[in-house]
Amino acid sequence: MKINLRDITKDNWVDMIELEITKEQEDFVALNSESIAASKFHDDYVNRGIYLDDEAVGFIQYYPNLGTLRKKVYR
Repeated sequence: MKINLRDITKDNWVDMIELEITKEQEDFVALNSESIAASKFHDDYVNRGIYLDDEAVGFIQYYPNLGTLRKKVYR
């Protein structure tokens, strides 16, 4: 098994919005569809799909801390 991160593209964005969050997560993270939409208005947001082999298993969004070389995970 191989875990990898992939860019969100027209070929896999539906895989990302079909991933569900648990009821317990609802107060802490936005829906993947909301995060992907927000990234279209914030050029510094970076979206990645998390894959186990070829199966979509997660989503991450981060943005670079432009004042340093550090990255900040947004969700």
